[in-house]
Amino acid sequence: MKRRYEGEFKRRIVFLPAWLLMASLVCMVLPGYGAEEILSYEDRIAAELEGHLDAEKVSVVLKGLVSSGDVHGAKEMFCFVRGASIGGLRYDSITIYVEAVSFRMEGSRVVLRHFRKGKVSGSVLLQDIAEALGSVYPAFRIEETVGGRNCLELKGVYVKNTTIPLKATVGFRGTYLPLEDGTASLHFMDSSSDNPFISTRDIAHAMEKVAPVLSLQSFFPSQKIREVRIAGDTLWFFSDSQGLQAEL
Repeated sequence: MKRRYEGEFKRRIVFLPAWLLMASLVCMVLPGYGAEEILSYEDRIAAELEGHLDAEKVSVVLKGLVSSGDVHGAKEMFCFVRGASIGGLRYDSITIYVEAVSFRMEGSRVVLRHFRKGKVSGSVLLQDIAEALGSVYPAFRIEETVGGRNCLELKGVYVKNTTIPLKATVGFRGTYLPLEDGTASLHFMDSSSDNPFISTRDIAHAMEKVAPVLSLQSFFPSQKIREVRIAGDTLWFFSDSQGLQAEL
């Protein structure tokens, strides 16, 4: 009895590699398994956007997919971007909606080409704005960031290194204003200081020049920011709706 079991065990060991080989071949052939799933158009577009935007994660959904030769199209495309880095500023989320988009393949790379209508919206955490501003204007050490009434309030300590160092507790209230070129820039409206020898107006102007600009023009679809809202700890932005010929 013991020898019979030993023989059966040895036969199974002999056939085990062949079974594993057949299973791997099936996974390679059947759609929806293994590498085939990774090579979908949605995953390829997501990977392209993720690298282009230096994003933490991108998800893409295509609806109404059609193909004609080497040109492909979709009735609708939805892109959900998380943690993109654009112009030195982290965008917490970006949502892209595109109608009648077309694209083609260049090897393993997807090139987005045309679309009929696009719309982009997203959000930036006020803390990320404060950190980006602090990195380009270290003289102002921001200690508190508050959002309310569609405004951004920054409070902290300003130090001016002169022959006699000047120091003050300062505060600024401002917002991001959409510009004609489709970007949005930081603009301060009010300021305060406990040191009369420090000009908060000069500080505000200096920060406005170096503050990160909100822009949707560096990726597909290129859009113009038309509205900015600030609520709680988040800034929200919204584009207009337009059609462009563009490539990623």
